[in-house]
Amino acid sequence: KGQTIVIAVSNIPLTATRIVAVTDGPGITGTTYAGQDFAARTASLNMTIGVPAGGPYRVRAIAFIGGETTFPAILRSGKATGIYVAADSGVNASITMADIQATLDASTPTSGVAGGSAVIKVDINDEGVSFVVEGW
Repeated sequence: KGQTIVIAVSNIPLTATRIVAVTDGPGITGTTYAGQDFAARTASLNMTIGVPAGGPYRVRAIAFIGGETTFPAILRSGKATGIYVAADSGVNASITMADIQATLDASTPTSGVAGGSAVIKVDINDEGVSFVVEGW
């Protein structure tokens, strides 16, 4: 018998056809991964990820259109944190997917010299922290 986290994923975008979730935390070398394909217009689903006993674990999920193999567009993301799993048991967690929002940073200039260079900064609000590779 093993340990599992059953993740209830909600607010999935209508055009999404795949969810991928990764779990990290103490006791996991790297991450554990789960992916699930589904029909477009699926609003919610459950996924299961096996983990060692312990925690706290963080589960991050992204929703995208499956089959776009080169650079699939991430439609929404979400996360659940502080998950502890006892030996030989399972726990439930929930992730509500949220839009990834990008806004122009206030430090970006509003004008420039023709042919010159300019630094354009974008602030990204990503609930699932899908653009962060390391760190919490």
